[in-house]
Amino acid sequence: MLVNKSELTAFEKFISLFTTIRPGEGRSVAWLLLHAFLLMCAYYLVRTTRETFILTEGSAALRSYASGIQAILLIFILPLYGMLFRLQDKSLLIQRINLILAVSLIPFFVAHKLGFHIGFVLFIWSGIMAVMVTSQFWAFATDLLNPKTGQRLFAVIGMGISLGALSGTILARHLLDLVGADGLLIAAALVFAATLPLSKLSNDAVPMESRPPPLETQADTAQKMFGGLALVLKDRYLISIAALVVLLNWSGATGEFVLNDFIKNASMAMPEANREVWIGKFQAGIMFWVTLLSAVFQLLFVSRIILKFGIRVALAISPAIFVVSYMAMGLLPLLAVTRWAVIAVKSLDYSLLNTCRNALLLPTSRAVKYEGKTAIDTLFFRFGDLLSAFTVLIGVEFLSWDHDEFIVVNIILASCMLVVSVFIGKSYAQRIALPAFNSAPFVGEQIPDVTVCSGQCTHHVIPPNAFLDDDPGEVLTIRAELHCGSALPNWLRLDKRQHIIEATPPMGHREELVIRVIATDYDGLFSSQTFRLIIE
Repeated sequence: MLVNKSELTAFEKFISLFTTIRPGEGRSVAWLLLHAFLLMCAYYLVRTTRETFILTEGSAALRSYASGIQAILLIFILPLYGMLFRLQDKSLLIQRINLILAVSLIPFFVAHKLGFHIGFVLFIWSGIMAVMVTSQFWAFATDLLNPKTGQRLFAVIGMGISLGALSGTILARHLLDLVGADGLLIAAALVFAATLPLSKLSNDAVPMESRPPPLETQADTAQKMFGGLALVLKDRYLISIAALVVLLNWSGATGEFVLNDFIKNASMAMPEANREVWIGKFQAGIMFWVTLLSAVFQLLFVSRIILKFGIRVALAISPAIFVVSYMAMGLLPLLAVTRWAVIAVKSLDYSLLNTCRNALLLPTSRAVKYEGKTAIDTLFFRFGDLLSAFTVLIGVEFLSWDHDEFIVVNIILASCMLVVSVFIGKSYAQRIALPAFNSAPFVGEQIPDVTVCSGQCTHHVIPPNAFLDDDPGEVLTIRAELHCGSALPNWLRLDKRQHIIEATPPMGHREELVIRVIATDYDGLFSSQTFRLIIE
């Protein structure tokens, strides 16, 4: 389908500055953007609280051990989630999970007010919350949109994630002095509650042509017993995605341990009464820069990179930069360098890499999008934390490692991520090229010949149905050239927004040209037709 941008709403025209959007998709994008924004705003309020408490009540090593415990707990949570998935409407499922997460924050607030040390337990619970929130949102989004639509719109929807995280960080820094770290928990619960109606609004707003085709599979006994874990372990493609996530979080958590050890050591030079606020503001500052850079990169570059190079190449960019960042940490092991290296890694993780990872599950069944993705984004994600905690335990308690040894481990892990991402990209390209997901565009209505007068400006409209594509959600882009393959003369141009050929031949010019118009889909398949332009 050729999209004439004059048919778009004002909001859709704004979105078209960053990616291609079809008429009617604006409402669903708006609701999904708001949903993502509020979810991440709430989570970053909680995150500021947990980082403050875990480092004031414990140590950087204790933080790593708490991350590992999350993986063990998720083994028991996933089967329960699988039961909920098979029993409920999917928009209702995400509402109930968000409600549970919102209510669960209140006991932590009460416990802290009563004088209990909640840092360790809150860190474990908020870590589970983090992966559940993001996993459920993206599972819901991949379920709502077909692969072609998701490829176009995920980078824009991801702006809600980045902007929500940025807003949550800024809000946390301002609220810390007003309500304290524990007061952020109540603020987060209220923001979580505001998301409850948005899943149904998003679901109802998606146009039929943007929805996915049915790819349902019947759950077998193993899947019913072990949930998404069984789905992942029987599919090499999903195993490779899980491996990428394990390596990502293993290296990320180990990098955070190095950074937090620097922060803990720096805080020891301060009076004890000032440590909690200083650590909280320092951590909030890191999260501010991470979320700001993530938002900028998501807004300006992610969709352009994906549209230009495709998911396959975009997926490998982040691990390559991770290798460089960890090398910088090793060359200059200072708090400032480590801080900015971690900021660079997380900014790319939360923007480009996150968008690519979620797009990888577009050409899969609904069960994989929910149960399989939840297993990958929770159990395997936290398994990376568990491996990091084990690495810290061995390195600190038995081998007496300094920061340098942990950084070498991260360089190796990031290099492995790069290799795995190349394999996944190749597998994704093969899947998305299957007939169920991708077919080539074909010629529809013939573009009529046109006669123009020299010295006068003529607009020749390309029919909306000149090229068609059977793939749901596909948007074609067009270009024009002379039939021989040469570029159009300076007085002749194609307006790609309006799909109009504008011709202003010089006075006295006489010629007959054969113009070739080529329509290309997202994956590079194309079709073409020609028409004659006669100058009198």
